[in-house]
Amino acid sequence: MAFGLKNARAKYKHLVNSLFAPLIGDTMEVYVDDILWGTDANPEKIQAILDMKVPKTVKDIQSLTGRVAALTRFISKATDRYAPFFKALKGQK
Repeated sequence: MAFGLKNARAKYKHLVNSLFAPLIGDTMEVYVDDILWGTDANPEKIQAILDMKVPKTVKDIQSLTGRVAALTRFISKATDRYAPFFKALKGQK
């Protein structure tokens, strides 16, 4: 590394992000020390989510957003995906 060991992590992260920019968020995720290819959800592990009923009241939406808030770091572009929930909580349809 050109700047010594104290900037090695930042340099690595910048290099990997620039190298795999078209794939990040679509087919891969990059962490400081790891790269995941082709991550898929395991249907056996998420059966409770698959069987969940559609939220119909404000309280149901609040409950759902509370549950998924813990998962946002594992879901790419989570804020874009949850925008309809937040709009519904503000009184919009």
